[in-house]
Parts: sequence; C-alpha cells; structure tokens
Amino acid sequence: MAYRFDFHSVKFVEAMNQLPVIYHESKEVLVAYKVYREHILSNGDIKIGHQRLLELFKAMYKHLKINIEPLNDEVFLYPFFADSVKGKTES
Repeated sequence: MAYRFDFHSVKFVEAMNQLPVIYHESKEVLVAYKVYREHILSNGDIKIGHQRLLELFKAMYKHLKINIEPLNDEVFLYPFFADSVKGKTES
C-alpha cells in the first residue's frame, strides 16, 4: 500500500499486474481494477484516482470478507510508511 502514490515504482506495478490473477473469481474486484487502471492511464484527476483506488481496496477487502468498518477512508489513503517515522526515536 505504501507505494500506491508512485505509479511508476516497480513494486506498485508488480502488485497491480498481479491483481487480475489473484482476484480472477471476483467480478467486483476486476471491475474496480479496470476502472482504476483506465483512470491512471488517462492521467486523470488525482482526487478521482484516490477514490478509484479506495474503491479497489474496498472491493478486495469485501471479497476477502475482511471487515474494515472501524477504519475510515483516510487510513487507506494515508497509511504509515518509513519516511513518516524517519528520525523519530522510541519513547
């Protein structure tokens, strides 16, 4: 998840290219994947891209029967990543 804003990173591309294989049974995930992919390839509005990515995440969680109810959209759009804690020490 931490690489999702770097659309050209190797890890992001590898992860995205695996989704149709991993979720081949889920039409909902495949549709969300296709919508997100088409948006990224069209260089569309970044806010809409975030919404499309969020829809893809939610479709994957739903398919996996993972309850994300206590979490809000911001948790998925802005997770922890190494640079967010760089230079901080444990207390």
